[in-house]
Amino acid sequence: MSETFIEALKRKEKEFGEFRHGSLDVSELDLGIGFSEFLREALGIPGREDVDCVLASSNGLQEQHIAEGIFPESVSKLDLSDNRFGRVPRTVLRLHNLKELTLANNNREENGLIDTLCDSEFPNLLSLDISGNCIQALPENFSKAFPRLRSLSAARNKLTSLPATVGRLELEELFLSGNPLGPQLPTIITELRSLKSLGLASCQIELLHEELENLEQLRSLALMMNDFGDFPNIVTRLKSLRRLDLSRTNLKQIPEEISELTSLEEIYIAGNELKELPVTMGTMTSLKKLDISNNGSIIAIPPGFTELRLEHLAYDSAIEASPASANERGAKMSVAQYYRNRRIIKPFSCSII
Repeated sequence: MSETFIEALKRKEKEFGEFRHGSLDVSELDLGIGFSEFLREALGIPGREDVDCVLASSNGLQEQHIAEGIFPESVSKLDLSDNRFGRVPRTVLRLHNLKELTLANNNREENGLIDTLCDSEFPNLLSLDISGNCIQALPENFSKAFPRLRSLSAARNKLTSLPATVGRLELEELFLSGNPLGPQLPTIITELRSLKSLGLASCQIELLHEELENLEQLRSLALMMNDFGDFPNIVTRLKSLRRLDLSRTNLKQIPEEISELTSLEEIYIAGNELKELPVTMGTMTSLKKLDISNNGSIIAIPPGFTELRLEHLAYDSAIEASPASANERGAKMSVAQYYRNRRIIKPFSCSII
């Protein structure tokens, strides 16, 4: 018969004597499955001040399972994802030393989690994950509650806009995939000039603002599963971009100006309606990964691509681009791995990630 964690501790106590406070060196505590059965007595946590990280995901926890003061003030990383919280437990609201908080996939009450969370302030919080929680709107005081926030994941909610106060944050990562933000990109996003990673997959976006070029530090942009049709040309002005995903966005063509993204290392344009690739892409010597699979009308990779030294190339079997055919043409294109009939590189899913 299997035993619970607490039962195992009690058995060991009989074998080796009483566990005294301070006798265990614990800086990271993963309480795993069954957490709700022994939370109130586990390791005498209310009295400990040496626990830095508590992982308590996937336990079916609700507010009543979290005893007042159960988490020591020393905790800087707390994961309560995949539980059943409708509101944030009061004791969590007092953890002002938190740097990383994960509350993804609790999903019981619309806005219950984020409203209670913003009733407090977290002056040291750098990373917040509230994905998958039926959130319809971020409170106006969001930036006041998290003044130092650098990474926000709010994917798979019901957001249709962002409050203007979000523009005060110095966010470096913003993941909003799976929210009905379209048809236009919320203007406030273009004010987040510290952004390096932006995830907007499946957001019903059809148009990007010209002001997007304000994001001069942007390195990763995920736009897959939106309905652009025409290539969003503003993207070609994001000169720091290293990773671009426009998979399944109904693109008909790629403009020659794509080659102006001289720092681009990865481009994913799978699942579109492309008939050809611009020859200028052959000058993108920084390119390492290229996915053009599931574009039924492309029949060949242009000869100009022979100077590229790709590490990964994903394409369909109908496209002429095998190492053998390249060698027959005397081509110089070096591809570490060729893949036919299947995707090899998953598009950046931003926490659909």
